[in-house]
Amino acid sequence: MYRIMDAEEIEINKIDNLKMIHIYDLSGSAIGSENVTSLAVYYGDNKQKNLCAMDKHYNLLVERVLYLYSRLEDKSSIMMDEATKNMIDVAMGSEDDCILAVSKLGKRYLSWDGEEVPRVNNQTYIRLTTMPMIRYYLTEIYSMLEVPIEFKEDKLGWHGNVILEASSGDKDIIFPIRFDYDSVNSYSVHIGNFLKEKSVIVFDISYGERQLTVNFTSEDAGLLGQSSFIFDKTGGLSKTSISINDTLVYYQDTAIAEAKVEDVSSFVHMGVLELLSQNVRISRLPWNSYYMFGYTENVTKDICRTDYDTGYIDCNEDAVLVRQYGVSHIENKSTGLNIKTNGSMMERLMPDKKNAGIQTCFYPVGYYSSWDYKNNLENKYFYEELKEK
Repeated sequence: MYRIMDAEEIEINKIDNLKMIHIYDLSGSAIGSENVTSLAVYYGDNKQKNLCAMDKHYNLLVERVLYLYSRLEDKSSIMMDEATKNMIDVAMGSEDDCILAVSKLGKRYLSWDGEEVPRVNNQTYIRLTTMPMIRYYLTEIYSMLEVPIEFKEDKLGWHGNVILEASSGDKDIIFPIRFDYDSVNSYSVHIGNFLKEKSVIVFDISYGERQLTVNFTSEDAGLLGQSSFIFDKTGGLSKTSISINDTLVYYQDTAIAEAKVEDVSSFVHMGVLELLSQNVRISRLPWNSYYMFGYTENVTKDICRTDYDTGYIDCNEDAVLVRQYGVSHIENKSTGLNIKTNGSMMERLMPDKKNAGIQTCFYPVGYYSSWDYKNNLENKYFYEELKEK
């Protein structure tokens, strides 16, 4: 899809005829969290580009360089120091080396005829599968303010908006809800009649490979809050803070509860979750959604490649929406420098649990992939019927 690009993005996309690649530490510090991985590229007729990991288009530069390098027949024509070459060689890998679960499943679709336009509007089902989260946060906030509330069934309204019905004591409440979509991984939820008529609270929800963040704000009520769910190899951590009129009234961080494959398979068709294995750690979010985390490490000399498979399972009584991510981190253990590659993001939607049809889409992620992800899968939709359990 065409879009307006900024000048630097266009410049990077036009890079060609590589002459030299150099990965280095911008900070010059010792190994540790202070290291800032940077990439310098020399190309064309005495042109160069130099960005660090904190720059806006750094990942695009890495992607472009790896793409060009992968197309070279004579890779020895590119000047690189030994540390850079070792990282680049591991990042490139071969198609058979790619062990990410998303990649394995994606290769199954390479021979399929993908469609450019979805048959099912996923935004409709994002609204449905997000409602358990919204009900959870509204219940918690009302409880904190000592206002009793009980929710009824949510309903789709005009133009795909949602009407959420509740009661507080002997009073009925109708929450009109509107969604604004920023990207496939982030959106805002505007909820009316919060605490009082015509008062509004806004939830900004952002899904990341290893972090889910929910920011909520009500200017009418003077309320500001943030809830983060952070995941790594050792487990998950939840952090929540809430302020009212600039005064901190709530703060808590706690470990996220773990779950088993059987907890998920009891209500979700495993055909949607065929990437789920016993080697994946599953975390249960407070509104009974789930997060999956799996990784594999491979160390060669000083280079450690870690392949991450992560994802979210959101659902309500009728529909299931799965966001699954794959990415490889290539790190030089001696220098602490690292780059990312083999990026992929897959969304699987089952609109109706009773009719086991599934819509699968692969989205752009901004990382180089050493297989045919971008050419044959990216921005395409695939359809299949799942067999009964």
